[in-house]
Amino acid sequence: MRELIRFIHRFHFFLVFLTLEIIALSILVSSNNYQRAKFFNSSDIVFGSIYKTYNNITQYLWLKTANEELVQENIKLNNKLSSLLKLDPAADSLKINYKTDKFVYIPAHVINNSVYRRSNYLTLDVGRTDSVKPEMAVVSPEGIVGVTRFVSDNYSTVISVLSDKISISAKLKKNNYFGSLVWPGKDYSKAELREIPIHVKLSIGDTLVTSGYSAMFPEGIPVARIIEYKQNTGDSFYYIKVKLIVDYKNLTNVYIIENRQVEEQKSLEEKTEND
Repeated sequence: MRELIRFIHRFHFFLVFLTLEIIALSILVSSNNYQRAKFFNSSDIVFGSIYKTYNNITQYLWLKTANEELVQENIKLNNKLSSLLKLDPAADSLKINYKTDKFVYIPAHVINNSVYRRSNYLTLDVGRTDSVKPEMAVVSPEGIVGVTRFVSDNYSTVISVLSDKISISAKLKKNNYFGSLVWPGKDYSKAELREIPIHVKLSIGDTLVTSGYSAMFPEGIPVARIIEYKQNTGDSFYYIKVKLIVDYKNLTNVYIIENRQVEEQKSLEEKTEND
């Protein structure tokens, strides 16, 4: 304790100066949109490098688990390919139309992640040089993850599904009724599906997938399963609690989805809305 007091006394002018500098920088960034944007882009580069170094160490320790995930993913992809080929066994595989010209998948690694905040985010090791842009869908081999927010040359941040800043259009796989998936906070494994009318037949275990009504997420990506539902008195919609498919605390490999036709779709929808 005596050494600490002596240290503070010796360097108190520098410590006061450093504190004032931090406060001034915080005020500047929080009150100026341009400075805030520059700060986020710069901090992405600095913290991205730190997170990437840390991630390289942890990736080595989790290499076995990651390899097992990749094996399972390859099995799923091979099964899907086999199902497609069964549609026309005699067809040349090079001539089969998979409609992959609309969506492009960009692989990425998670180098930072949070699950306990009110608005959680991830940091990925890809950026503008990898064709990543803001407002692109992010998925894992299991299901949806979130949407890209800020992008620098080599890194990007993602607003997680575990955030009060976004909602996802999701539908019941069995009957196509759709609603909004929102995260109420606290539990990173659970969320709510809203806007489903009470005349719709539900069951515990019903699967939710992306509706495809968003310009970002393709249709049919796994989202969650229903674990509880009830009708609130005087309300024409269900209260539906769901368990999310993805374990957001254990994300390693993800894919960013580029919709090559997004601008065309948005332009047409805006023209219709303003007509």
